[in-house]
Amino acid sequence: MTDSSDDEIITDVLGCPGFLRCGGYQAVDNVSSTKYMDLYEVAAKEALTSTPFRDLREVLGEYLGRGTLYGQRPSPWLVTLETSEQSR
Repeated sequence: MTDSSDDEIITDVLGCPGFLRCGGYQAVDNVSSTKYMDLYEVAAKEALTSTPFRDLREVLGEYLGRGTLYGQRPSPWLVTLETSEQSR
């Protein structure tokens, strides 16, 4: 976990239904432009498409000025999950 704002975001995400815990990791080399990663454990995949989590992603995207959670593109897995949920 990188700083207090990251801790606050993690707390907000863990407040969403179905999010169980978070582990924070930092890169040990400069091979990638990604230096930090937070990995969340969820009770079920539905946690990722819940209204509270979608709302939080939108708010955080606006707050960070980048449009997505943590300013990163969603993983291909999350994009596939969201697409399949929207087509229902």
